[in-house]
Formats: sequence, C-alpha cells, structure tokens
Amino acid sequence: MTAAAGGCTSVLPGEQPAAAATIPAATVSAATIPAATVSAATVPAVADVRTPVRILPLGDSITYGLGSERLGSYRVELARRLASAGIAVDLVGSHASGPRGADQDNEGHSGWRIDQIAERAPGWIAAYQPDVVLLHIGTNDMRSDEKAAGAPVRLGALIDQLLIASPDVRILVAKIVGAKDTRVGGVYQQRIDAYNASVPAVVASRGARVRLVDQTGVDGTDLLDMLHPNEFGYSKMAWNWYRALQPVLRRGEPAWPMADNPFRATRKYLRSAGDVGRWWHLRTFTVRKAGKPVQVRGWQTRRTFVERYRVEASGRSVVRTRAVTRWSSA
Repeated sequence: MTAAAGGCTSVLPGEQPAAAATIPAATVSAATIPAATVSAATVPAVADVRTPVRILPLGDSITYGLGSERLGSYRVELARRLASAGIAVDLVGSHASGPRGADQDNEGHSGWRIDQIAERAPGWIAAYQPDVVLLHIGTNDMRSDEKAAGAPVRLGALIDQLLIASPDVRILVAKIVGAKDTRVGGVYQQRIDAYNASVPAVVASRGARVRLVDQTGVDGTDLLDMLHPNEFGYSKMAWNWYRALQPVLRRGEPAWPMADNPFRATRKYLRSAGDVGRWWHLRTFTVRKAGKPVQVRGWQTRRTFVERYRVEASGRSVVRTRAVTRWSSA
C-alpha cells in the first residue's frame, strides 16, 4: 500500500472511486482452477520435521506493519504466542521491521499488488526456504474495479508459483482485513467483500498444503486508518494465524495455550489516525432506528465535547459553553 499520513491509503488524494453500482463481483469457481494432488495424509506436521520452523510473512504494508506503533504488524504477537506453545520459529525475509529485539524479518512490501509479489516470490522461496508462508495480499488490488475483478485469478497463480518453488512448503492464505472507507462511499469494502468471497474456492482447489485463514474480523475500530490495523487489530490477526498454525506445525497433544483471545475482549486500547490513544469498551446502549429506541451492543469510548447552552444573566439571555463527557461510538 502506498504510504500516506497516519499510515497508507490505496485511494490516492483526489482520486475519484468508481460508483458502487459498477463494482463487478470477482468470482472464481473451483472448476476453473487446476487442483493440487497432495492429500492431507501425506502432509506431516512441520514441527515434527524441522526446528526452528522457518516462517515467511508475505504481503504488503500490512505485513510490514504500517499502523502498528513499532511496525511489528501481527508478527511480534504471533511469535510470542508460538513461543508460549513451545514452537521455535525463525521469521525470514529480506525486509526488517518491528521493535528492537524482535525477529524483524518479513516480505511486506508497501503498495504492492498480487502480480508484483508474484514476480519476486520464487526467488524468495529459493533464498529463504520457508516451511510456512503466511500470505495476506490483495488490498492494493482493490484500487479499481478492473484490478479487483482479476485479483482471485492472480492469487491462484501466485499460490501455484509458491507450491512449484517448494515441494514441501505450507501456505496459509488470508481472506484480507476490512476497510474503513465511509468517506468514499464504501466502494473499497465492497471490492474487498467480493474478493474475499472468491478466496475459499481458490484455496480449496490447491490441495492439503494450502489452508484458508479468515482475517475479515479485523475491521472498524480495529483499523488505524482506512486500511491498516492498529495494535489491537494486529493482535487479532496474530490470533487467527496462531490458531490456523496449530494443525500445520504440531498435531495432537499438547494443546496450545488459548488464553487472552482478543475476540473475547470487553475493552481495548486503540489509537486512530489523528487521535490520541484511548480505551474503548464493549457495552450495550440505546440507539434510535426508524424513530424507535433499540438496544445494541458495540464498542464505545468516553469523549469530551464542548456544549453550548443559554442562561439568564442581568436580565439577558447569554450563550455559554461547558465541557461534557459522554459515551461515543465514533
């Protein structure tokens, strides 16, 4: 994704997005994709074969870590969780980003589309020989209807390249995170939804060495800006990768630790672009729908607003202001 203030944005300043009604649904049927012939029984757990496990985080600026405070992306939290499960991991890649002392290696390329990753992917596989690839890619392909419509086919071709480059690699392919694009009419999210709807068929036709990981639960208040997760959003991504990796890295006992599930959190500390960090709380509150009060459950934070009010002073009506703190969903 292309860097911008507060992170990256794939809709450039002044760009006019296409109207929502013109968005084609990107669809790929399993029948159009050559199926891989590897069965589940022939794919051993990685940690039973080699340690440390070599993991290649592959993608765009989300993999690199834009939006996280120290560019750690999901990688730092994932490595911590895997260590708690007794899995020795070596992250690999030609880029380095993240906090000092962490394993910073990755192949997160800001602004890159699927085809750009595909041009270099075989070389990275040859150079780093990963056991596992974590692939989160496609966000930058959502910039236009034309690019979005062809993205699932390009994703399938990229996966095929990775499988050919390494006979043993396991690939975890993400349905990508959401977008916070109300300012552009939701067009970006509609393209993402169409793309994500096609990803399962692409993955299912590639055989047992390729698995699907659903990252679509990272959206809304989990995003720092229009496209990039904040720290909490990245912790949710790490959790999803972690759970998906268990059957890939180690089968059977012992069970991996499952504490601190971020999807069950009832409060979270968030930082948004142009805003200071603040605590958000999952709570029940009342909204009006069709003129009627309705109770809903969602995330809110306490914000201070300036309120104008009138008082009588010396026989005159005077406007004054005061600070009022109340719950807000925005």
